[in-house]
Amino acid sequence: MNLLRKYLTAIGLVVVITIVSYGQYHDPTWSAKSVLIDKQGLGKDSLKNILHNKGIFEGHFRNFFMTTTNHDTYPDYFALGVGGGLGYYSPIIKGFQVGLSGFIIYNLASSSLSPDPPFSNRYEVGLFDITNPNNHKDLNRLEDLYLRYYFSKKNKSFLQAGKFHLKTPMINLQDGRMGPNLQEGVWAEWNDSKK
Repeated sequence: MNLLRKYLTAIGLVVVITIVSYGQYHDPTWSAKSVLIDKQGLGKDSLKNILHNKGIFEGHFRNFFMTTTNHDTYPDYFALGVGGGLGYYSPIIKGFQVGLSGFIIYNLASSSLSPDPPFSNRYEVGLFDITNPNNHKDLNRLEDLYLRYYFSKKNKSFLQAGKFHLKTPMINLQDGRMGPNLQEGVWAEWNDSKK
């Protein structure tokens, strides 16, 4: 009965939180503003004001509930995680843009996620810290930290270096977890060709 109460409470929390949250990741740099900075522009406004007024501040909240129901003597598992992220994406200045974001995850409720030989939890532990399944406190991580250079004024083709989200036919965000996949390195996209 106690386990049923936990399940129902967790499901109720998920329903309420899902109604008021926006869970899917979206790239706020798509709406980045290009700023023309010349001698006159700097004379009228400071770089600090340009970065603050034209940059994009982004925040999002995410929750995820997962359960695995097994047969016979195999144990059942469940996990409820919530998290929040904040980010800043600078305006495009002389073709350059900087992105910075972070995310915090909390394990609100879960069954034991640590391995219990001969059984081990495969899916729910993936919502949190696989290397330390007993960590139920906050899990902090830096998500975006990159420098991007746009090749043209259309702001479609770019080269970026650092840590970033990447969505391609071969690499995706794996949005079935609390935090999407991240890549580190150098990435280029060319989208300015005429059709």
